[in-house]
Amino acid sequence: SAGLESLKSLQKLSLDHNELISTTGLSHMYTLLHLSCSHNHLTSVEGLENNALLHTLDLRANSLAAPPRLPNQVLLRELHLDDNSISSLQGLSACWLPLMQHLSVAQNRITELPTMADYVSLEKLDLQFNCISELQNVCEGLEGCLSLREVHLTGNPLQQESGWRSSLLQAVPGLQAVDEQAAGDALGSSAVRRSRLAPGSFLSLCQAHLQEASELQQQH
Repeated sequence: SAGLESLKSLQKLSLDHNELISTTGLSHMYTLLHLSCSHNHLTSVEGLENNALLHTLDLRANSLAAPPRLPNQVLLRELHLDDNSISSLQGLSACWLPLMQHLSVAQNRITELPTMADYVSLEKLDLQFNCISELQNVCEGLEGCLSLREVHLTGNPLQQESGWRSSLLQAVPGLQAVDEQAAGDALGSSAVRRSRLAPGSFLSLCQAHLQEASELQQQH
């Protein structure tokens, strides 16, 4: 990927299905908005320090044992880490990702969730086919996620607990769907979420930024 250094104004880059073992060279791509490196042999992701404009990052189907370090990706909207060997999201929880709306980590080896409340814009979380067994851990990890509307937990041992779904909906009242099944009080949940969007709050500022960015994108 050394040749990537000449592509300094590129906005979208797809390197899927290329048997990559390194992402060296990405540090020179300052304008990159969308990066996909899925279906490769990456054990780590390096060179993202200068990709501060990234909106989407797709690293599905690699050999990652941990989430990538994302020190400067405050504009990131979507992160796809499905089908890797990730056992913990602890490293990711240390990253400041206030605009991230969609996090997908299905088909990994995750056993528990860290507190996810700092992901103030998170709307969709995919945790399918992991090793999460403690319902209480999930409820505590997600209870501060005021924007969360959809969560996928199919294929986790916690679903063997009786009443797991109702317990989760009680802990995260803004949820509208669990495993693609609509929550019983979707409209009420929406109202709860809106009522928590206090004018001038950091969350409301994030939502306003996302809305403005979406409108600008549609104009172009």
